[in-house]
Amino acid sequence: MSWLPQAKLTASPDPFSHSQRILIVDDEPRMRSSLRILLANSGREILECESGLDAIIYIKGLDVDLVLLNIGLPDFSGLEVMEWIVNQNMPTKVIIVSGDDRIDSVIFALKNGAVEYILKPYESEDIRLKVDNALYRRNLERSHALMASRLEHSEQLHRYLVDQSPDLIFTLDQSGRFTFVNSRIEVLLGITKAELIGNLY
Repeated sequence: MSWLPQAKLTASPDPFSHSQRILIVDDEPRMRSSLRILLANSGREILECESGLDAIIYIKGLDVDLVLLNIGLPDFSGLEVMEWIVNQNMPTKVIIVSGDDRIDSVIFALKNGAVEYILKPYESEDIRLKVDNALYRRNLERSHALMASRLEHSEQLHRYLVDQSPDLIFTLDQSGRFTFVNSRIEVLLGITKAELIGNLY
């Protein structure tokens, strides 16, 4: 898989305004069309392609939430596409939709990144439910990532404001040693923060 392109991650700034993007990867046009019609929904963008390489190009360039991936593709296996997604640490969820009913294929897919393995021919309600669940999980991850980013930004801003305060701000541990001193100490006393940290008050 070393010849496959390296991914460039992109992130949506707000998970709640993000249009859910589904990529259907199958070499059978009728199968792609059937899935597209079945999964069409408000707030969803559905893309299609027929090869593994095209799938990787889509996923690399777009923020794809979910891939419905056939194993038997004309260029290389859908399992290799899934392996690429995992190796690139892509947040994209993968559902295998395949006629391959070999137990080793099922086990390999589920152990290596697929959230579901659906055998063809599938039940419409079954695939709808599993797609909805996968998109729900992806949206939760997106929301958590956004909250973590906002928290980190808030903490950075707080540290900056404290450090740039015109007042002397410091903290001590239980034994009375300095654990934090803001930059004001250098102006007031002419000593560096490093000289005080760990010393007794």
